[in-house]
Amino acid sequence: RGGMRSTRIALVAAVAAVAHAGPGGVVVSCGGGRDRTGLISLLLLALVGVVYEDIVSDYELSNMRLPALWASRGEIDQRPVIDEILARALPLEGHPDNITPALLGGLTVSAIVEGRVVSARVRVPKRLKALVVIPTLEIATKRAREALPQQVPHQDAVFNLNRIALLLAGLMTDRLDLLAAGTEDRLHQPYRAALLPGMDAILDEGRRAGALATFLSGAGSSLLALVTDDGEEVGRRMGERWRREFGIESVVRLLDIDRQGLTYLE
Repeated sequence: RGGMRSTRIALVAAVAAVAHAGPGGVVVSCGGGRDRTGLISLLLLALVGVVYEDIVSDYELSNMRLPALWASRGEIDQRPVIDEILARALPLEGHPDNITPALLGGLTVSAIVEGRVVSARVRVPKRLKALVVIPTLEIATKRAREALPQQVPHQDAVFNLNRIALLLAGLMTDRLDLLAAGTEDRLHQPYRAALLPGMDAILDEGRRAGALATFLSGAGSSLLALVTDDGEEVGRRMGERWRREFGIESVVRLLDIDRQGLTYLE
């Protein structure tokens, strides 16, 4: 009885903390145990009107176990486990573009083939790093998607197929000189440029400053530069030009590329 009362008090306190958290958001830690964290998440989802069946489906994901073998630092080849996680995550995400690199690490190629996710990890040179220039201007993903045309010229599609082949070949053979051409694009950046003032100029500035390649990160609004050093000069010049010529402030982050992906922790 005392335990039930303390649980109720804890749940009320958790909901109150979320309600008064402000725009910064709240991180729910599972340090208190999977079940208690799950109950809090379940309660919060119910309070904001999520359908009961969806809540139960999400909660049941916590029943999955990763084999202890995942703790190995060697090459992971747990295909059955990977396939099961991808199958469960796909309905939640809608596409495999994000869930496969989150699971496998590094650069991945993926597709939905006959209803299931087919994926593979592509080797990324160890010296390669990602420099992200994050502007204060935000672009809603929905708006960025709406900027894309329903049809594209055949020659543009061929152009992109050629470039992606160059990019993958450059990464797999350590030919970093191929990355600039390999990241050229005609299928989405030209259409989204109007949503992000100065995009083309800032990407060009990054290449002039020594970046191996520069491109729009996903649907935007961040820009990404591939470098092998600390990227300080590249980031400085990209940020300064964005502010000076287009009045857009930005933050620069140098990120190591995660090559390990999901890991099993005891």
